[in-house]
Amino acid sequence: MLLNYGNLGTAYFAKKEWERSIEAYGRAVGLDPGFFGRSSDGGVAGRISSPADRAHFSYVLAKLYAKNGLTERSLEYLRRAIEEAYKIDQVCKDPDFTALRQNPQFLELMAARPVSIPQ
Repeated sequence: MLLNYGNLGTAYFAKKEWERSIEAYGRAVGLDPGFFGRSSDGGVAGRISSPADRAHFSYVLAKLYAKNGLTERSLEYLRRAIEEAYKIDQVCKDPDFTALRQNPQFLELMAARPVSIPQ
């Protein structure tokens, strides 16, 4: 069942159906919070086609973990999204990150993030 939700999330992500992808991944994480830690090396992350999609994937996981109260994992993936040049301006408005906004590590990460270069 766990892999089914993970695979379903991957399929939706590949089709850029973000909400459906997040829902499926959310079910996988609900069954096993460590799901992505064990499967990203050869599974989901290995199928992401572009650097922009990889950055978006990291952001989606940061939201998912934040929504589920898994602060450390959320911060890890948010850091990855920033490193992969995802424009995270919406983090300060996104309700999924509400619980993190007073976290010292979150505040430090937001203060240290690199300025996006206009395209």
